[in-house]
Amino acid sequence: MNVEWIHDHGQTLSPPMGKLVGVIDSKEGVEQVTKALEEAGFEQVEIIAGEEGLHLLERIHTFYFSDMEDRVLQWHIDEVKAGHFVILIKTSADRMDQAFEIARWHGAHQLIHFGWLTNTWLAK
Repeated sequence: MNVEWIHDHGQTLSPPMGKLVGVIDSKEGVEQVTKALEEAGFEQVEIIAGEEGLHLLERIHTFYFSDMEDRVLQWHIDEVKAGHFVILIKTSADRMDQAFEIARWHGAHQLIHFGWLTNTWLAK
């Protein structure tokens, strides 16, 4: 599995379409969830954290639908400021529930799936 810790190179992050996005409170939690996702056959996970992650998130001006994304973005900024980790799990809609259960089981919260023309809030 490809686990990428996204570093700040001045880039603007693209919208997280096709990804389950959530928050994990500890690095140990990140390691546990990525291991479980790998065992389940998920292939791509991205992590946003620390000062670099904060700069990346603060450069996002808008997503693509509504102000709901603005609220989610602000939650993620607040979580990264608190020392937590934003996880983005690439998943198809038919595996979204499986990815959600694995992430939630390992402590992820504020889980939302960004799909084509729909966003699905799964857990607060």
